[in-house]
Amino acid sequence: MTHAIRRPGFEGLLEALIERARRRARRRRRIYGGVGLSIAVIGAIVFAILQGPTNPQSGAPAVPVGPQAQAAPSAQAPRFLAGGHVAHAFFRLYGRRGNVQVVIHFPDSGERTWVLPRGQFSWQPTGPYARMSGEGRHVEVGGHETTWYARLVGYVRTKGGPRQHVVIKLKGRPAGTFVITPTQQGPLKRDSGRQDSWSMG
Repeated sequence: MTHAIRRPGFEGLLEALIERARRRARRRRRIYGGVGLSIAVIGAIVFAILQGPTNPQSGAPAVPVGPQAQAAPSAQAPRFLAGGHVAHAFFRLYGRRGNVQVVIHFPDSGERTWVLPRGQFSWQPTGPYARMSGEGRHVEVGGHETTWYARLVGYVRTKGGPRQHVVIKLKGRPAGTFVITPTQQGPLKRDSGRQDSWSMG
């Protein structure tokens, strides 16, 4: 009689223990699943950050291309870095009158600028450009790759001479054409030819 009374209670306790174990197993599976999903999401985010954008915004510098990608930046570049990150687009212009390098600075904030760099880190210009420096704070850019274009407005000058207002038009990346048009009298004459480019930063 005593054994018949205790058996239902024992079976009920056993079933309760089994159900509790099942609940714990389901809870562990949910926890493990959530952790696994979180790791996958974090991994995808890190991968996307490391890969970077595949299509840079119109007007922004493209990723470095060609053997010049490891070239040292312009000697004038550090003075633009104080306010934040700055990307630099380098253009080597091969004209009928001579060769010259133009560098466009793309800061995260603030105005874009361009220079004809001088100094030990710059590409040595030839022809009339060998005696010139230049800069400007008017930079218009747009398009992508072969349709990319830039219009730079500013001044050039020879050492000790007056400034000469110029407009520089670039077309195509990483290779394309250029036209330099002085808008006032001076030592620089209209020039055109081919150009190639790369970016840093």
